[in-house]
Amino acid sequence: MHIRVVLQARMTSARLPAKVLLPVSGIPMAILCAKRIGRDGLDVVLATSDQQSDDLLVIEAEKNNIKVYRGSLNNVLSRYVDAISDLVDENIVVRVTADNPVVDADFVRALVNKFRESDIEYLGTQSPLDSLPYGLSAEVMTVKSIREAYNSTTHSDDLEHVTPWIRKNLKSNLVDGKQLTDNMDLSYLRCTVDSFHDYERINKVFGVEGIDAIASPWTMLVDVLNKQVDSAEFNIPFRLKHSGINSLMALGTVQLGLEYGAANKSGMPDSESATKIVRMAIEHGVNWIDTARGYGVSEERVGEALTGGWNSRARLVTKLDPLSEIDNLNTLECIKLAVESSIYTSIYSLQLKSLDVLLLHRWEHRSYKDGRIWEVLLSLRSNGLINELGASVYNEREAIDALGDPDVMHLQLPFNLLDHRWLNDKFQNALKARPDVRIHVRSIFLQGLLINNAEVWPSWDKEAGKRVGLIDELVDSLGRKSKADLCVAFISAYGWVDSLLVGVETIEQLENNLVMFCENPLTNKECELVIEKLSGAPDRLVNPAQW
Repeated sequence: MHIRVVLQARMTSARLPAKVLLPVSGIPMAILCAKRIGRDGLDVVLATSDQQSDDLLVIEAEKNNIKVYRGSLNNVLSRYVDAISDLVDENIVVRVTADNPVVDADFVRALVNKFRESDIEYLGTQSPLDSLPYGLSAEVMTVKSIREAYNSTTHSDDLEHVTPWIRKNLKSNLVDGKQLTDNMDLSYLRCTVDSFHDYERINKVFGVEGIDAIASPWTMLVDVLNKQVDSAEFNIPFRLKHSGINSLMALGTVQLGLEYGAANKSGMPDSESATKIVRMAIEHGVNWIDTARGYGVSEERVGEALTGGWNSRARLVTKLDPLSEIDNLNTLECIKLAVESSIYTSIYSLQLKSLDVLLLHRWEHRSYKDGRIWEVLLSLRSNGLINELGASVYNEREAIDALGDPDVMHLQLPFNLLDHRWLNDKFQNALKARPDVRIHVRSIFLQGLLINNAEVWPSWDKEAGKRVGLIDELVDSLGRKSKADLCVAFISAYGWVDSLLVGVETIEQLENNLVMFCENPLTNKECELVIEKLSGAPDRLVNPAQW
C-alpha cells in the first residue's frame, strides 16, 4: 500500500516569519524535514501555497530535488486533495508540518504501522495526551478520508487545519507514545519551532557532536533534547474539557503588577523577573495566564513576556476594568465608551489582536443599567475583539446567576480549605447543567494566610491560632509536604475544578509551586476530614474583600 507524506509549509508564519527556511545545521528547515522523512525512500511532497511569498521556498525545494505541489493559501484541505489526486482511496497519507524537524522516516513508519494494526480511519499525535514531546507529531489517514472531508465541510477551521472534520466524524485515535519511548512520558519536552527561543533550542540539539542532521533518528535527538539545560524536566498535570487541555495550575499575575497579598513579603518583581516567571510557567505546561485591567501594570508585564511567539502557548484571561467610577457615567453612551476603552486598552497592553477570555470583574455589572455593559461586551465579541466571556464571582448567588447565562463560558470563584460554599447541592446542580463552562479557582491560599503563621492573619480573627494549629495537624496526619501542598491537594481533588489560580512574586515560589502541583490530590475521605476539621469559618474571613 503506497504511503505519501505531505509536508505542509509556508513562509507567512505570523509568529516567526520565514521560519521554514531558517537554517538548521546549515540546511533550510523545510528541506531538512523533507530529507529526514524521505531518507529511506518514503514518497514526500512539499505542499505550499501558490502565493508569491512562497516562491523562495519552492526554489529551495526544487534545488534539492524535492517534489512540490502548490495550491490555495487558506484552503489547505484543498491543497492536500490536489496533492494526492494521483492516489487511490486505499493509499495512506501522512500529514506533517515543516516546523517540526525532529520527525523522521522512522517515526512516520512507526505511526503508519500502528495505523495499519488498528481498525481506525485516523491516527494522530497530540501532546501531552500522547506522552510525546510537543512537535514530535504526524497524522495518518487514508486518501479516502481526506476526500470525504473535502466533500463534507466548508468550515474555515476544517479547511485550514485539514483534519478536524476527520477527527470529529470518522473513527479516530491518538497514538500511545509510551509504546515508542520505553514507557516514558516525554510530553514536557518541546521540539517544534514556533518562536526564536524554540529555534535556538533546536539548533543546540542538532549542533551536538555526533549528530547527523539527516541520518540521526528521532530517538537520539529526543535524548539530546532531554539532557539540555534549558529544557523543562517535567510538565504539571492537566485536565480535559471538550477535548481542550487545561493545565491544573493557572498563573495569576496580580503580584506582577502591584504589591498584593496579606502575606506578600517580596513586593512586586521587576519587569525582567516577571518575564522569567511567565515563561518558566509556560515551559512547564501552564497554559492559562490570568490578569486584569485592575492589576496595576500586570497586563503590560504579561504582554511583554508573551512576545516572540510565547502567546501561542497559553490562553489569557483578563477582566474588565472594575469601573469604580461607574455611578458618574450617567449616560448609556458614557458606559459604552468606558467599556470599550477597557477592552481596547487590554488588547493594546497584552499586544494581542483580540482577547481570549474577558471576565466581568464584578458580577453586578452584568445587570447594571438594564445590562448595558454586557450588551457592549456581546457586541465586541461579535466583532471579533473578544473570543469568550465569563465572570469573576464572590458568592453562590452570583455563581448560579452566571451559570444561567448561556454566554458565560468561564467562571472564576474563590475556593480553599476554609471556603466550602461551593460544595452545596444548589451550586453543584447548577454546575452540572453547564458542563461547557470552565471553572477557574482563585484564593486557594487565601492571600497567603493559609500557608503562614497566625500573626499574619487579620487581628480581628480570634480563632486564627486555632485554625493554624488544625491546618498543621492535617498536614501531619495526611502526610502532606507542607501547608501549601495541603491547599493544592484539597482543591485538586474536585473534578469540577478545571484550573487552580496561583500567583507568585519570585522564581523560587514558582518552582516550588510547579513541583507541588505534581503531587497526588487528596482522596474523598481525606477531603471530608478537612471539611470536618475546618468548617465554620466566617464569611468575613473567607472573603478578602471584607478585610
